[in-house]
This record gives sequence, C-alpha cells and structure tokens, in this order.
Amino acid sequence: MGYHPNVDAACWLAESILPLVQRRHPGVRLLVAGTTPAARVRALARLPGVAVSGWLPDIRSAYAQARVFVAPMRVGTGLQNKLLEAMAMRLPCVTTPLANNALQGTPGQHLLVAADAAGLADAVAQLLADADAADQLGARGRTFVEQHYDWAATTARLENLLLLNC
Repeated sequence: MGYHPNVDAACWLAESILPLVQRRHPGVRLLVAGTTPAARVRALARLPGVAVSGWLPDIRSAYAQARVFVAPMRVGTGLQNKLLEAMAMRLPCVTTPLANNALQGTPGQHLLVAADAAGLADAVAQLLADADAADQLGARGRTFVEQHYDWAATTARLENLLLLNC
C-alpha cells in the first residue's frame, strides 16, 4: 500500500466513495489491507468506518469476511492480481474501466465497472442491498477466473505462443 496507484485507489475509496455508500448503508466498514501502507493510507484509519491492517499473513481471511471487493484504480495499468484473488474467492467485485482493461471481464456479468465515485458507490450499495445478486456475481466472477486465468489454461496459451515462434 505504498505504491502510488494503490495509495491513490485506497484514498479515493475511503475519502470519496465510502461516504456515499455509508449514506445508504450506515454501518458499512472498509478494510484497507496491504503491505507497508504509506502514511497517507495509515491516516485513513481516522475516518469513520475505516480500518487499515497493513500486511496480513493470509489475505484470504480478509476476503472471506468481506461482502464486496472494490479496486477503484485510477492510475497505473496492468492486471490487478488483487481482483483475480477476490474473484477466485467468489467475492463480488467493483472496479474501474482502467483496472478492467487488462482483466477483460464483462461488466455486469463478471464484475461491476464504473468510472466515477458516484457510480462505484452505487455499484457497491446495490451489491450490499441484494445478497442474491452479489452471490451470483461472485459465482460468475469465480467461473471467469477459472476459465481465463487458471494456470493450465495460461500455460497452454504460452506454449502455443512459443510453438508459433519456433
């Protein structure tokens, strides 16, 4: 949580998105977990409903307790392993178009995608309000990860690329 794109995402989530969600779901809490949080991230723990854990021995324990996973990436590119991990754990996920560019999930089918704080907050609030829809989205996200990011499937694609280049 010291890497600029993650710091930016955590701060945007806690300062701009979470308050909008809390208006609709007053008891909602946010856990910011990640190795070596920057001072700006640690300071988020002063906000109502925000906890900053720092490094966890097994991130799966945090995922198992969560109802929604949010990756509001605004800067940086590339595949977000945190999204893959959360989706693999059947967590309904909400992210930005930037983070979904590398993932290539279908918005509304595998995860929810929005570009601004209001849209992200609305997506989170909808999932918190409808446990069945959240469970279904989480299940479809898990299937998506199994089909597209399984080691066997990824290795086969890599082997095909290597064979084509021989």
